[in-house]
Amino acid sequence: MTRRALLAVCCLATLLVACGAPASPTVPVTRVKPRGKLLFSSVSDNGSFNLFVMDADGYNRRQLTNLKADVLGAKWSPDGSQIVASIEQNGVAHLFIMDAEGKNMRQLTNMRSVVHPAWSPDGRLVAFSSGEAGQQDIYIIRPDGTQLRKLTQSKGNHLQPAWSPDGRRIAYISNETGTYQLYVMTLDGAAVERVSTNDQANYQFPAWSRSGRYLAFAADPTGVYELYKLDTRTGVVTPLTRDEIPSTQPAWSPDDTMLAYTVNTAKGFRLYITTADGRGRSPIDLDSPTDEFFPDWKQ
Repeated sequence: MTRRALLAVCCLATLLVACGAPASPTVPVTRVKPRGKLLFSSVSDNGSFNLFVMDADGYNRRQLTNLKADVLGAKWSPDGSQIVASIEQNGVAHLFIMDAEGKNMRQLTNMRSVVHPAWSPDGRLVAFSSGEAGQQDIYIIRPDGTQLRKLTQSKGNHLQPAWSPDGRRIAYISNETGTYQLYVMTLDGAAVERVSTNDQANYQFPAWSRSGRYLAFAADPTGVYELYKLDTRTGVVTPLTRDEIPSTQPAWSPDDTMLAYTVNTAKGFRLYITTADGRGRSPIDLDSPTDEFFPDWKQ
């Protein structure tokens, strides 16, 4: 995935069409003080997308990596001691693992188009999407580079894996039926369940709540990507954003009370925050002059 492809994703048109940047949302600011730290990609002084970290309330922003390459998304390990990142250079993206300060980097994969890494809840596996087999498929691998296994078997592109908190299932998106729909599969890839219901809409970036009850995602049934959450017990889908402002890449807070996400505003891509029921939304870092993408949240 090249930088152009990254921007296409963040324009909320993954493998579809790009969209323009509308005006910024004018919505009430949430009054709950967010806690923890956010990991995200942003444009650095050298012009590349590098890794940054900041407090969830927008303070203490600092740069972790200084690469002449583009970080196309990253995740903290469950214990917060490591980071797995998709890093693209010269049109080729691989996974790398580093410590929590962005140091001691080592390459994990040597495959084509490796994006969307996700740690298993116990930290023993990493899921990701790769185009190694001629289409984007979901794979898992151990952090030491052993026991590589492909999970998806059907035709089509399979992207954006997200582990359930119990480690038994992986949510992902696939266009095997035409539009990008939301699926959940078991770790052997044998049992696959489609959990989205709108054949005309496209879905992207599933994210499990820490409790496992809710699955947040972005979808475009209205023509603009907004955030929603699915109650996995009842099947009820609740809209979280209703601003007709393109929103995507949700990340749950450690206590499941809030979500960080990416918004395509008139001033560029910004990280926003909302409560878990969508009441009150606001930008996290008001002073950032650069684009921000792919938030991940830890305590």
